[in-house]
Amino acid sequence: MNHYSYPFFRNTREYELTVRQEPKQARMCGVGGKADRRPIDPPPIVQLRVIDPGRRANNSGQQSNSPTSPSTTVVNSPTPSTATNRDALRDSSVTDVDGDEDSSTAANAALGSYAQSFLQNPYFFMFASLAKPDDDAELHWLKDGRTRCTTGSTVSSLFSLKDPHHNNEDAGFFVFPDLSVRTEGSYRLKLSLYELVG
Repeated sequence: MNHYSYPFFRNTREYELTVRQEPKQARMCGVGGKADRRPIDPPPIVQLRVIDPGRRANNSGQQSNSPTSPSTTVVNSPTPSTATNRDALRDSSVTDVDGDEDSSTAANAALGSYAQSFLQNPYFFMFASLAKPDDDAELHWLKDGRTRCTTGSTVSSLFSLKDPHHNNEDAGFFVFPDLSVRTEGSYRLKLSLYELVG
């Protein structure tokens, strides 16, 4: 299985999304009285990492390149960007607000603290929608204009789970075990990341 990483940045914070599990095909669940709940299998799983760039630099020589490890890419960009791959689950957008920084030392300390505590952040969530296979147009409704293309849970909160590929360390995952598609066809899943801020 291939793994895809989509890093994007907000000031000094580095966010990394990695598709850890993705479906290649699934059975449709149908519409109306004949509909049955057939969730997408295997369920999509996306990992979120909030990285302290200083720690990444210190550990740059220790990253694993084994086939079971998700691939990672660092993009040096001062503003958020959306990385795309038309053959993968994809698309990310994040909303975030940073306060003023008094010094680089204080900023680095705050970043390190945030990178360690984001697993307890209840304000991250991910939304899944269908998209056409060849462009970014989202598909929300069937031709009747009243029935949604997907059914089940299209939103996932951030789960703190053990990562078996990294010594069972705590990691943050978005999981969609109850997501179904109503009609047959070729689609991509568009996954959008949000953070609620006050």
